[in-house]
Amino acid sequence: MTETIQKKNRDVSLDVAKGVLIFLVVWGHSIQFGFGYGYGEAGKYWYDYIYRAIYTFHMPLFMAISGYLFYYSNKKPFKEVMISRLKSIGIPYLTYCTITVLLFAPLMRMGGAESFIIDTYANGYWFLTSVLLNCFIVSLITVLSKNKWIITTLLLLINFSFFFVDDNYLYYTHNYMFTCFIVGYLYNLHLQKPMSFNKTHKKMTVLILIAYLICVFLFEKEMFIYWGGVHLIRNGEFSFHQLGIDTLRCLIGIVASSCFMCLIPYHKYLNDKVRGYIIMLSHYSIGIYCLSNIILTIYYKSLGNLGIEIPFNYITPAILAIVVVIISCVILRFCEKRKLLNLLFLGGR
Repeated sequence: MTETIQKKNRDVSLDVAKGVLIFLVVWGHSIQFGFGYGYGEAGKYWYDYIYRAIYTFHMPLFMAISGYLFYYSNKKPFKEVMISRLKSIGIPYLTYCTITVLLFAPLMRMGGAESFIIDTYANGYWFLTSVLLNCFIVSLITVLSKNKWIITTLLLLINFSFFFVDDNYLYYTHNYMFTCFIVGYLYNLHLQKPMSFNKTHKKMTVLILIAYLICVFLFEKEMFIYWGGVHLIRNGEFSFHQLGIDTLRCLIGIVASSCFMCLIPYHKYLNDKVRGYIIMLSHYSIGIYCLSNIILTIYYKSLGNLGIEIPFNYITPAILAIVVVIISCVILRFCEKRKLLNLLFLGGR
């Protein structure tokens, strides 16, 4: 299967990038949930430098790559594009939300269960709802106009307006992810160049890596999108402080993403089999994202129920992430070979 994936007409570097990124997603979640309730509920992970390093760019770059690739899909008619997205993303989203509800809602009190069910189906796996929302908006704009400068202007105006929508009305991650998505889309629309570097640039890589390490130290708690939000109106007034947070967050994301993409060409030095496994993670990225959340939630709740607290260390989250990814891949490989399960868990890929 990994050989088949590599033969697809796509920039392999992007597949490698997505494979590494989805592992970083699981690693970040493993840091958050890997040590037990004491560590997780106290929010100590906010101050972990590996956690910071991952969260400076992993989801934003993943969304930018999604936008970049959507440029090709969006050449089809609007109806065909949206049906395809609803099948490949919407169906798995409903599947994983239903599994989440069936597993965890019965453990809650009645009032809490109802709220949990609504929240799960509304935005349980927010990255997928963001992708669907972004695809819909961009595809609709390109129906209204085929002129790339009009498309660019309209998308930038919509993006700008999102920063004035209250975080409670338009979930703050959607605001930020739309910015990342259109960056990738507009990059391809105007430049039509590979998003990844075709060769290594050692001096540039070193300089960007140094800049990235500085960014990790600058990435304070309020820079996390979950904590700081994006809404520029605070207490009825324009917030220059929030503008600074949003701007610095974006700049750090650009530097961190550039550093990551500078390193991607080095995949040519990997063993073909290792590269194939990384590309397989890219192929299963939606399923890994959702299944890993379910597995880690079960793990986290089990630690809490047993009263187990694991002392902080850097090894546990890394091992946990590897184990969770392997379990997810085994499940998804099983589902891939069966037509109905393939549709439900992988969107018929």
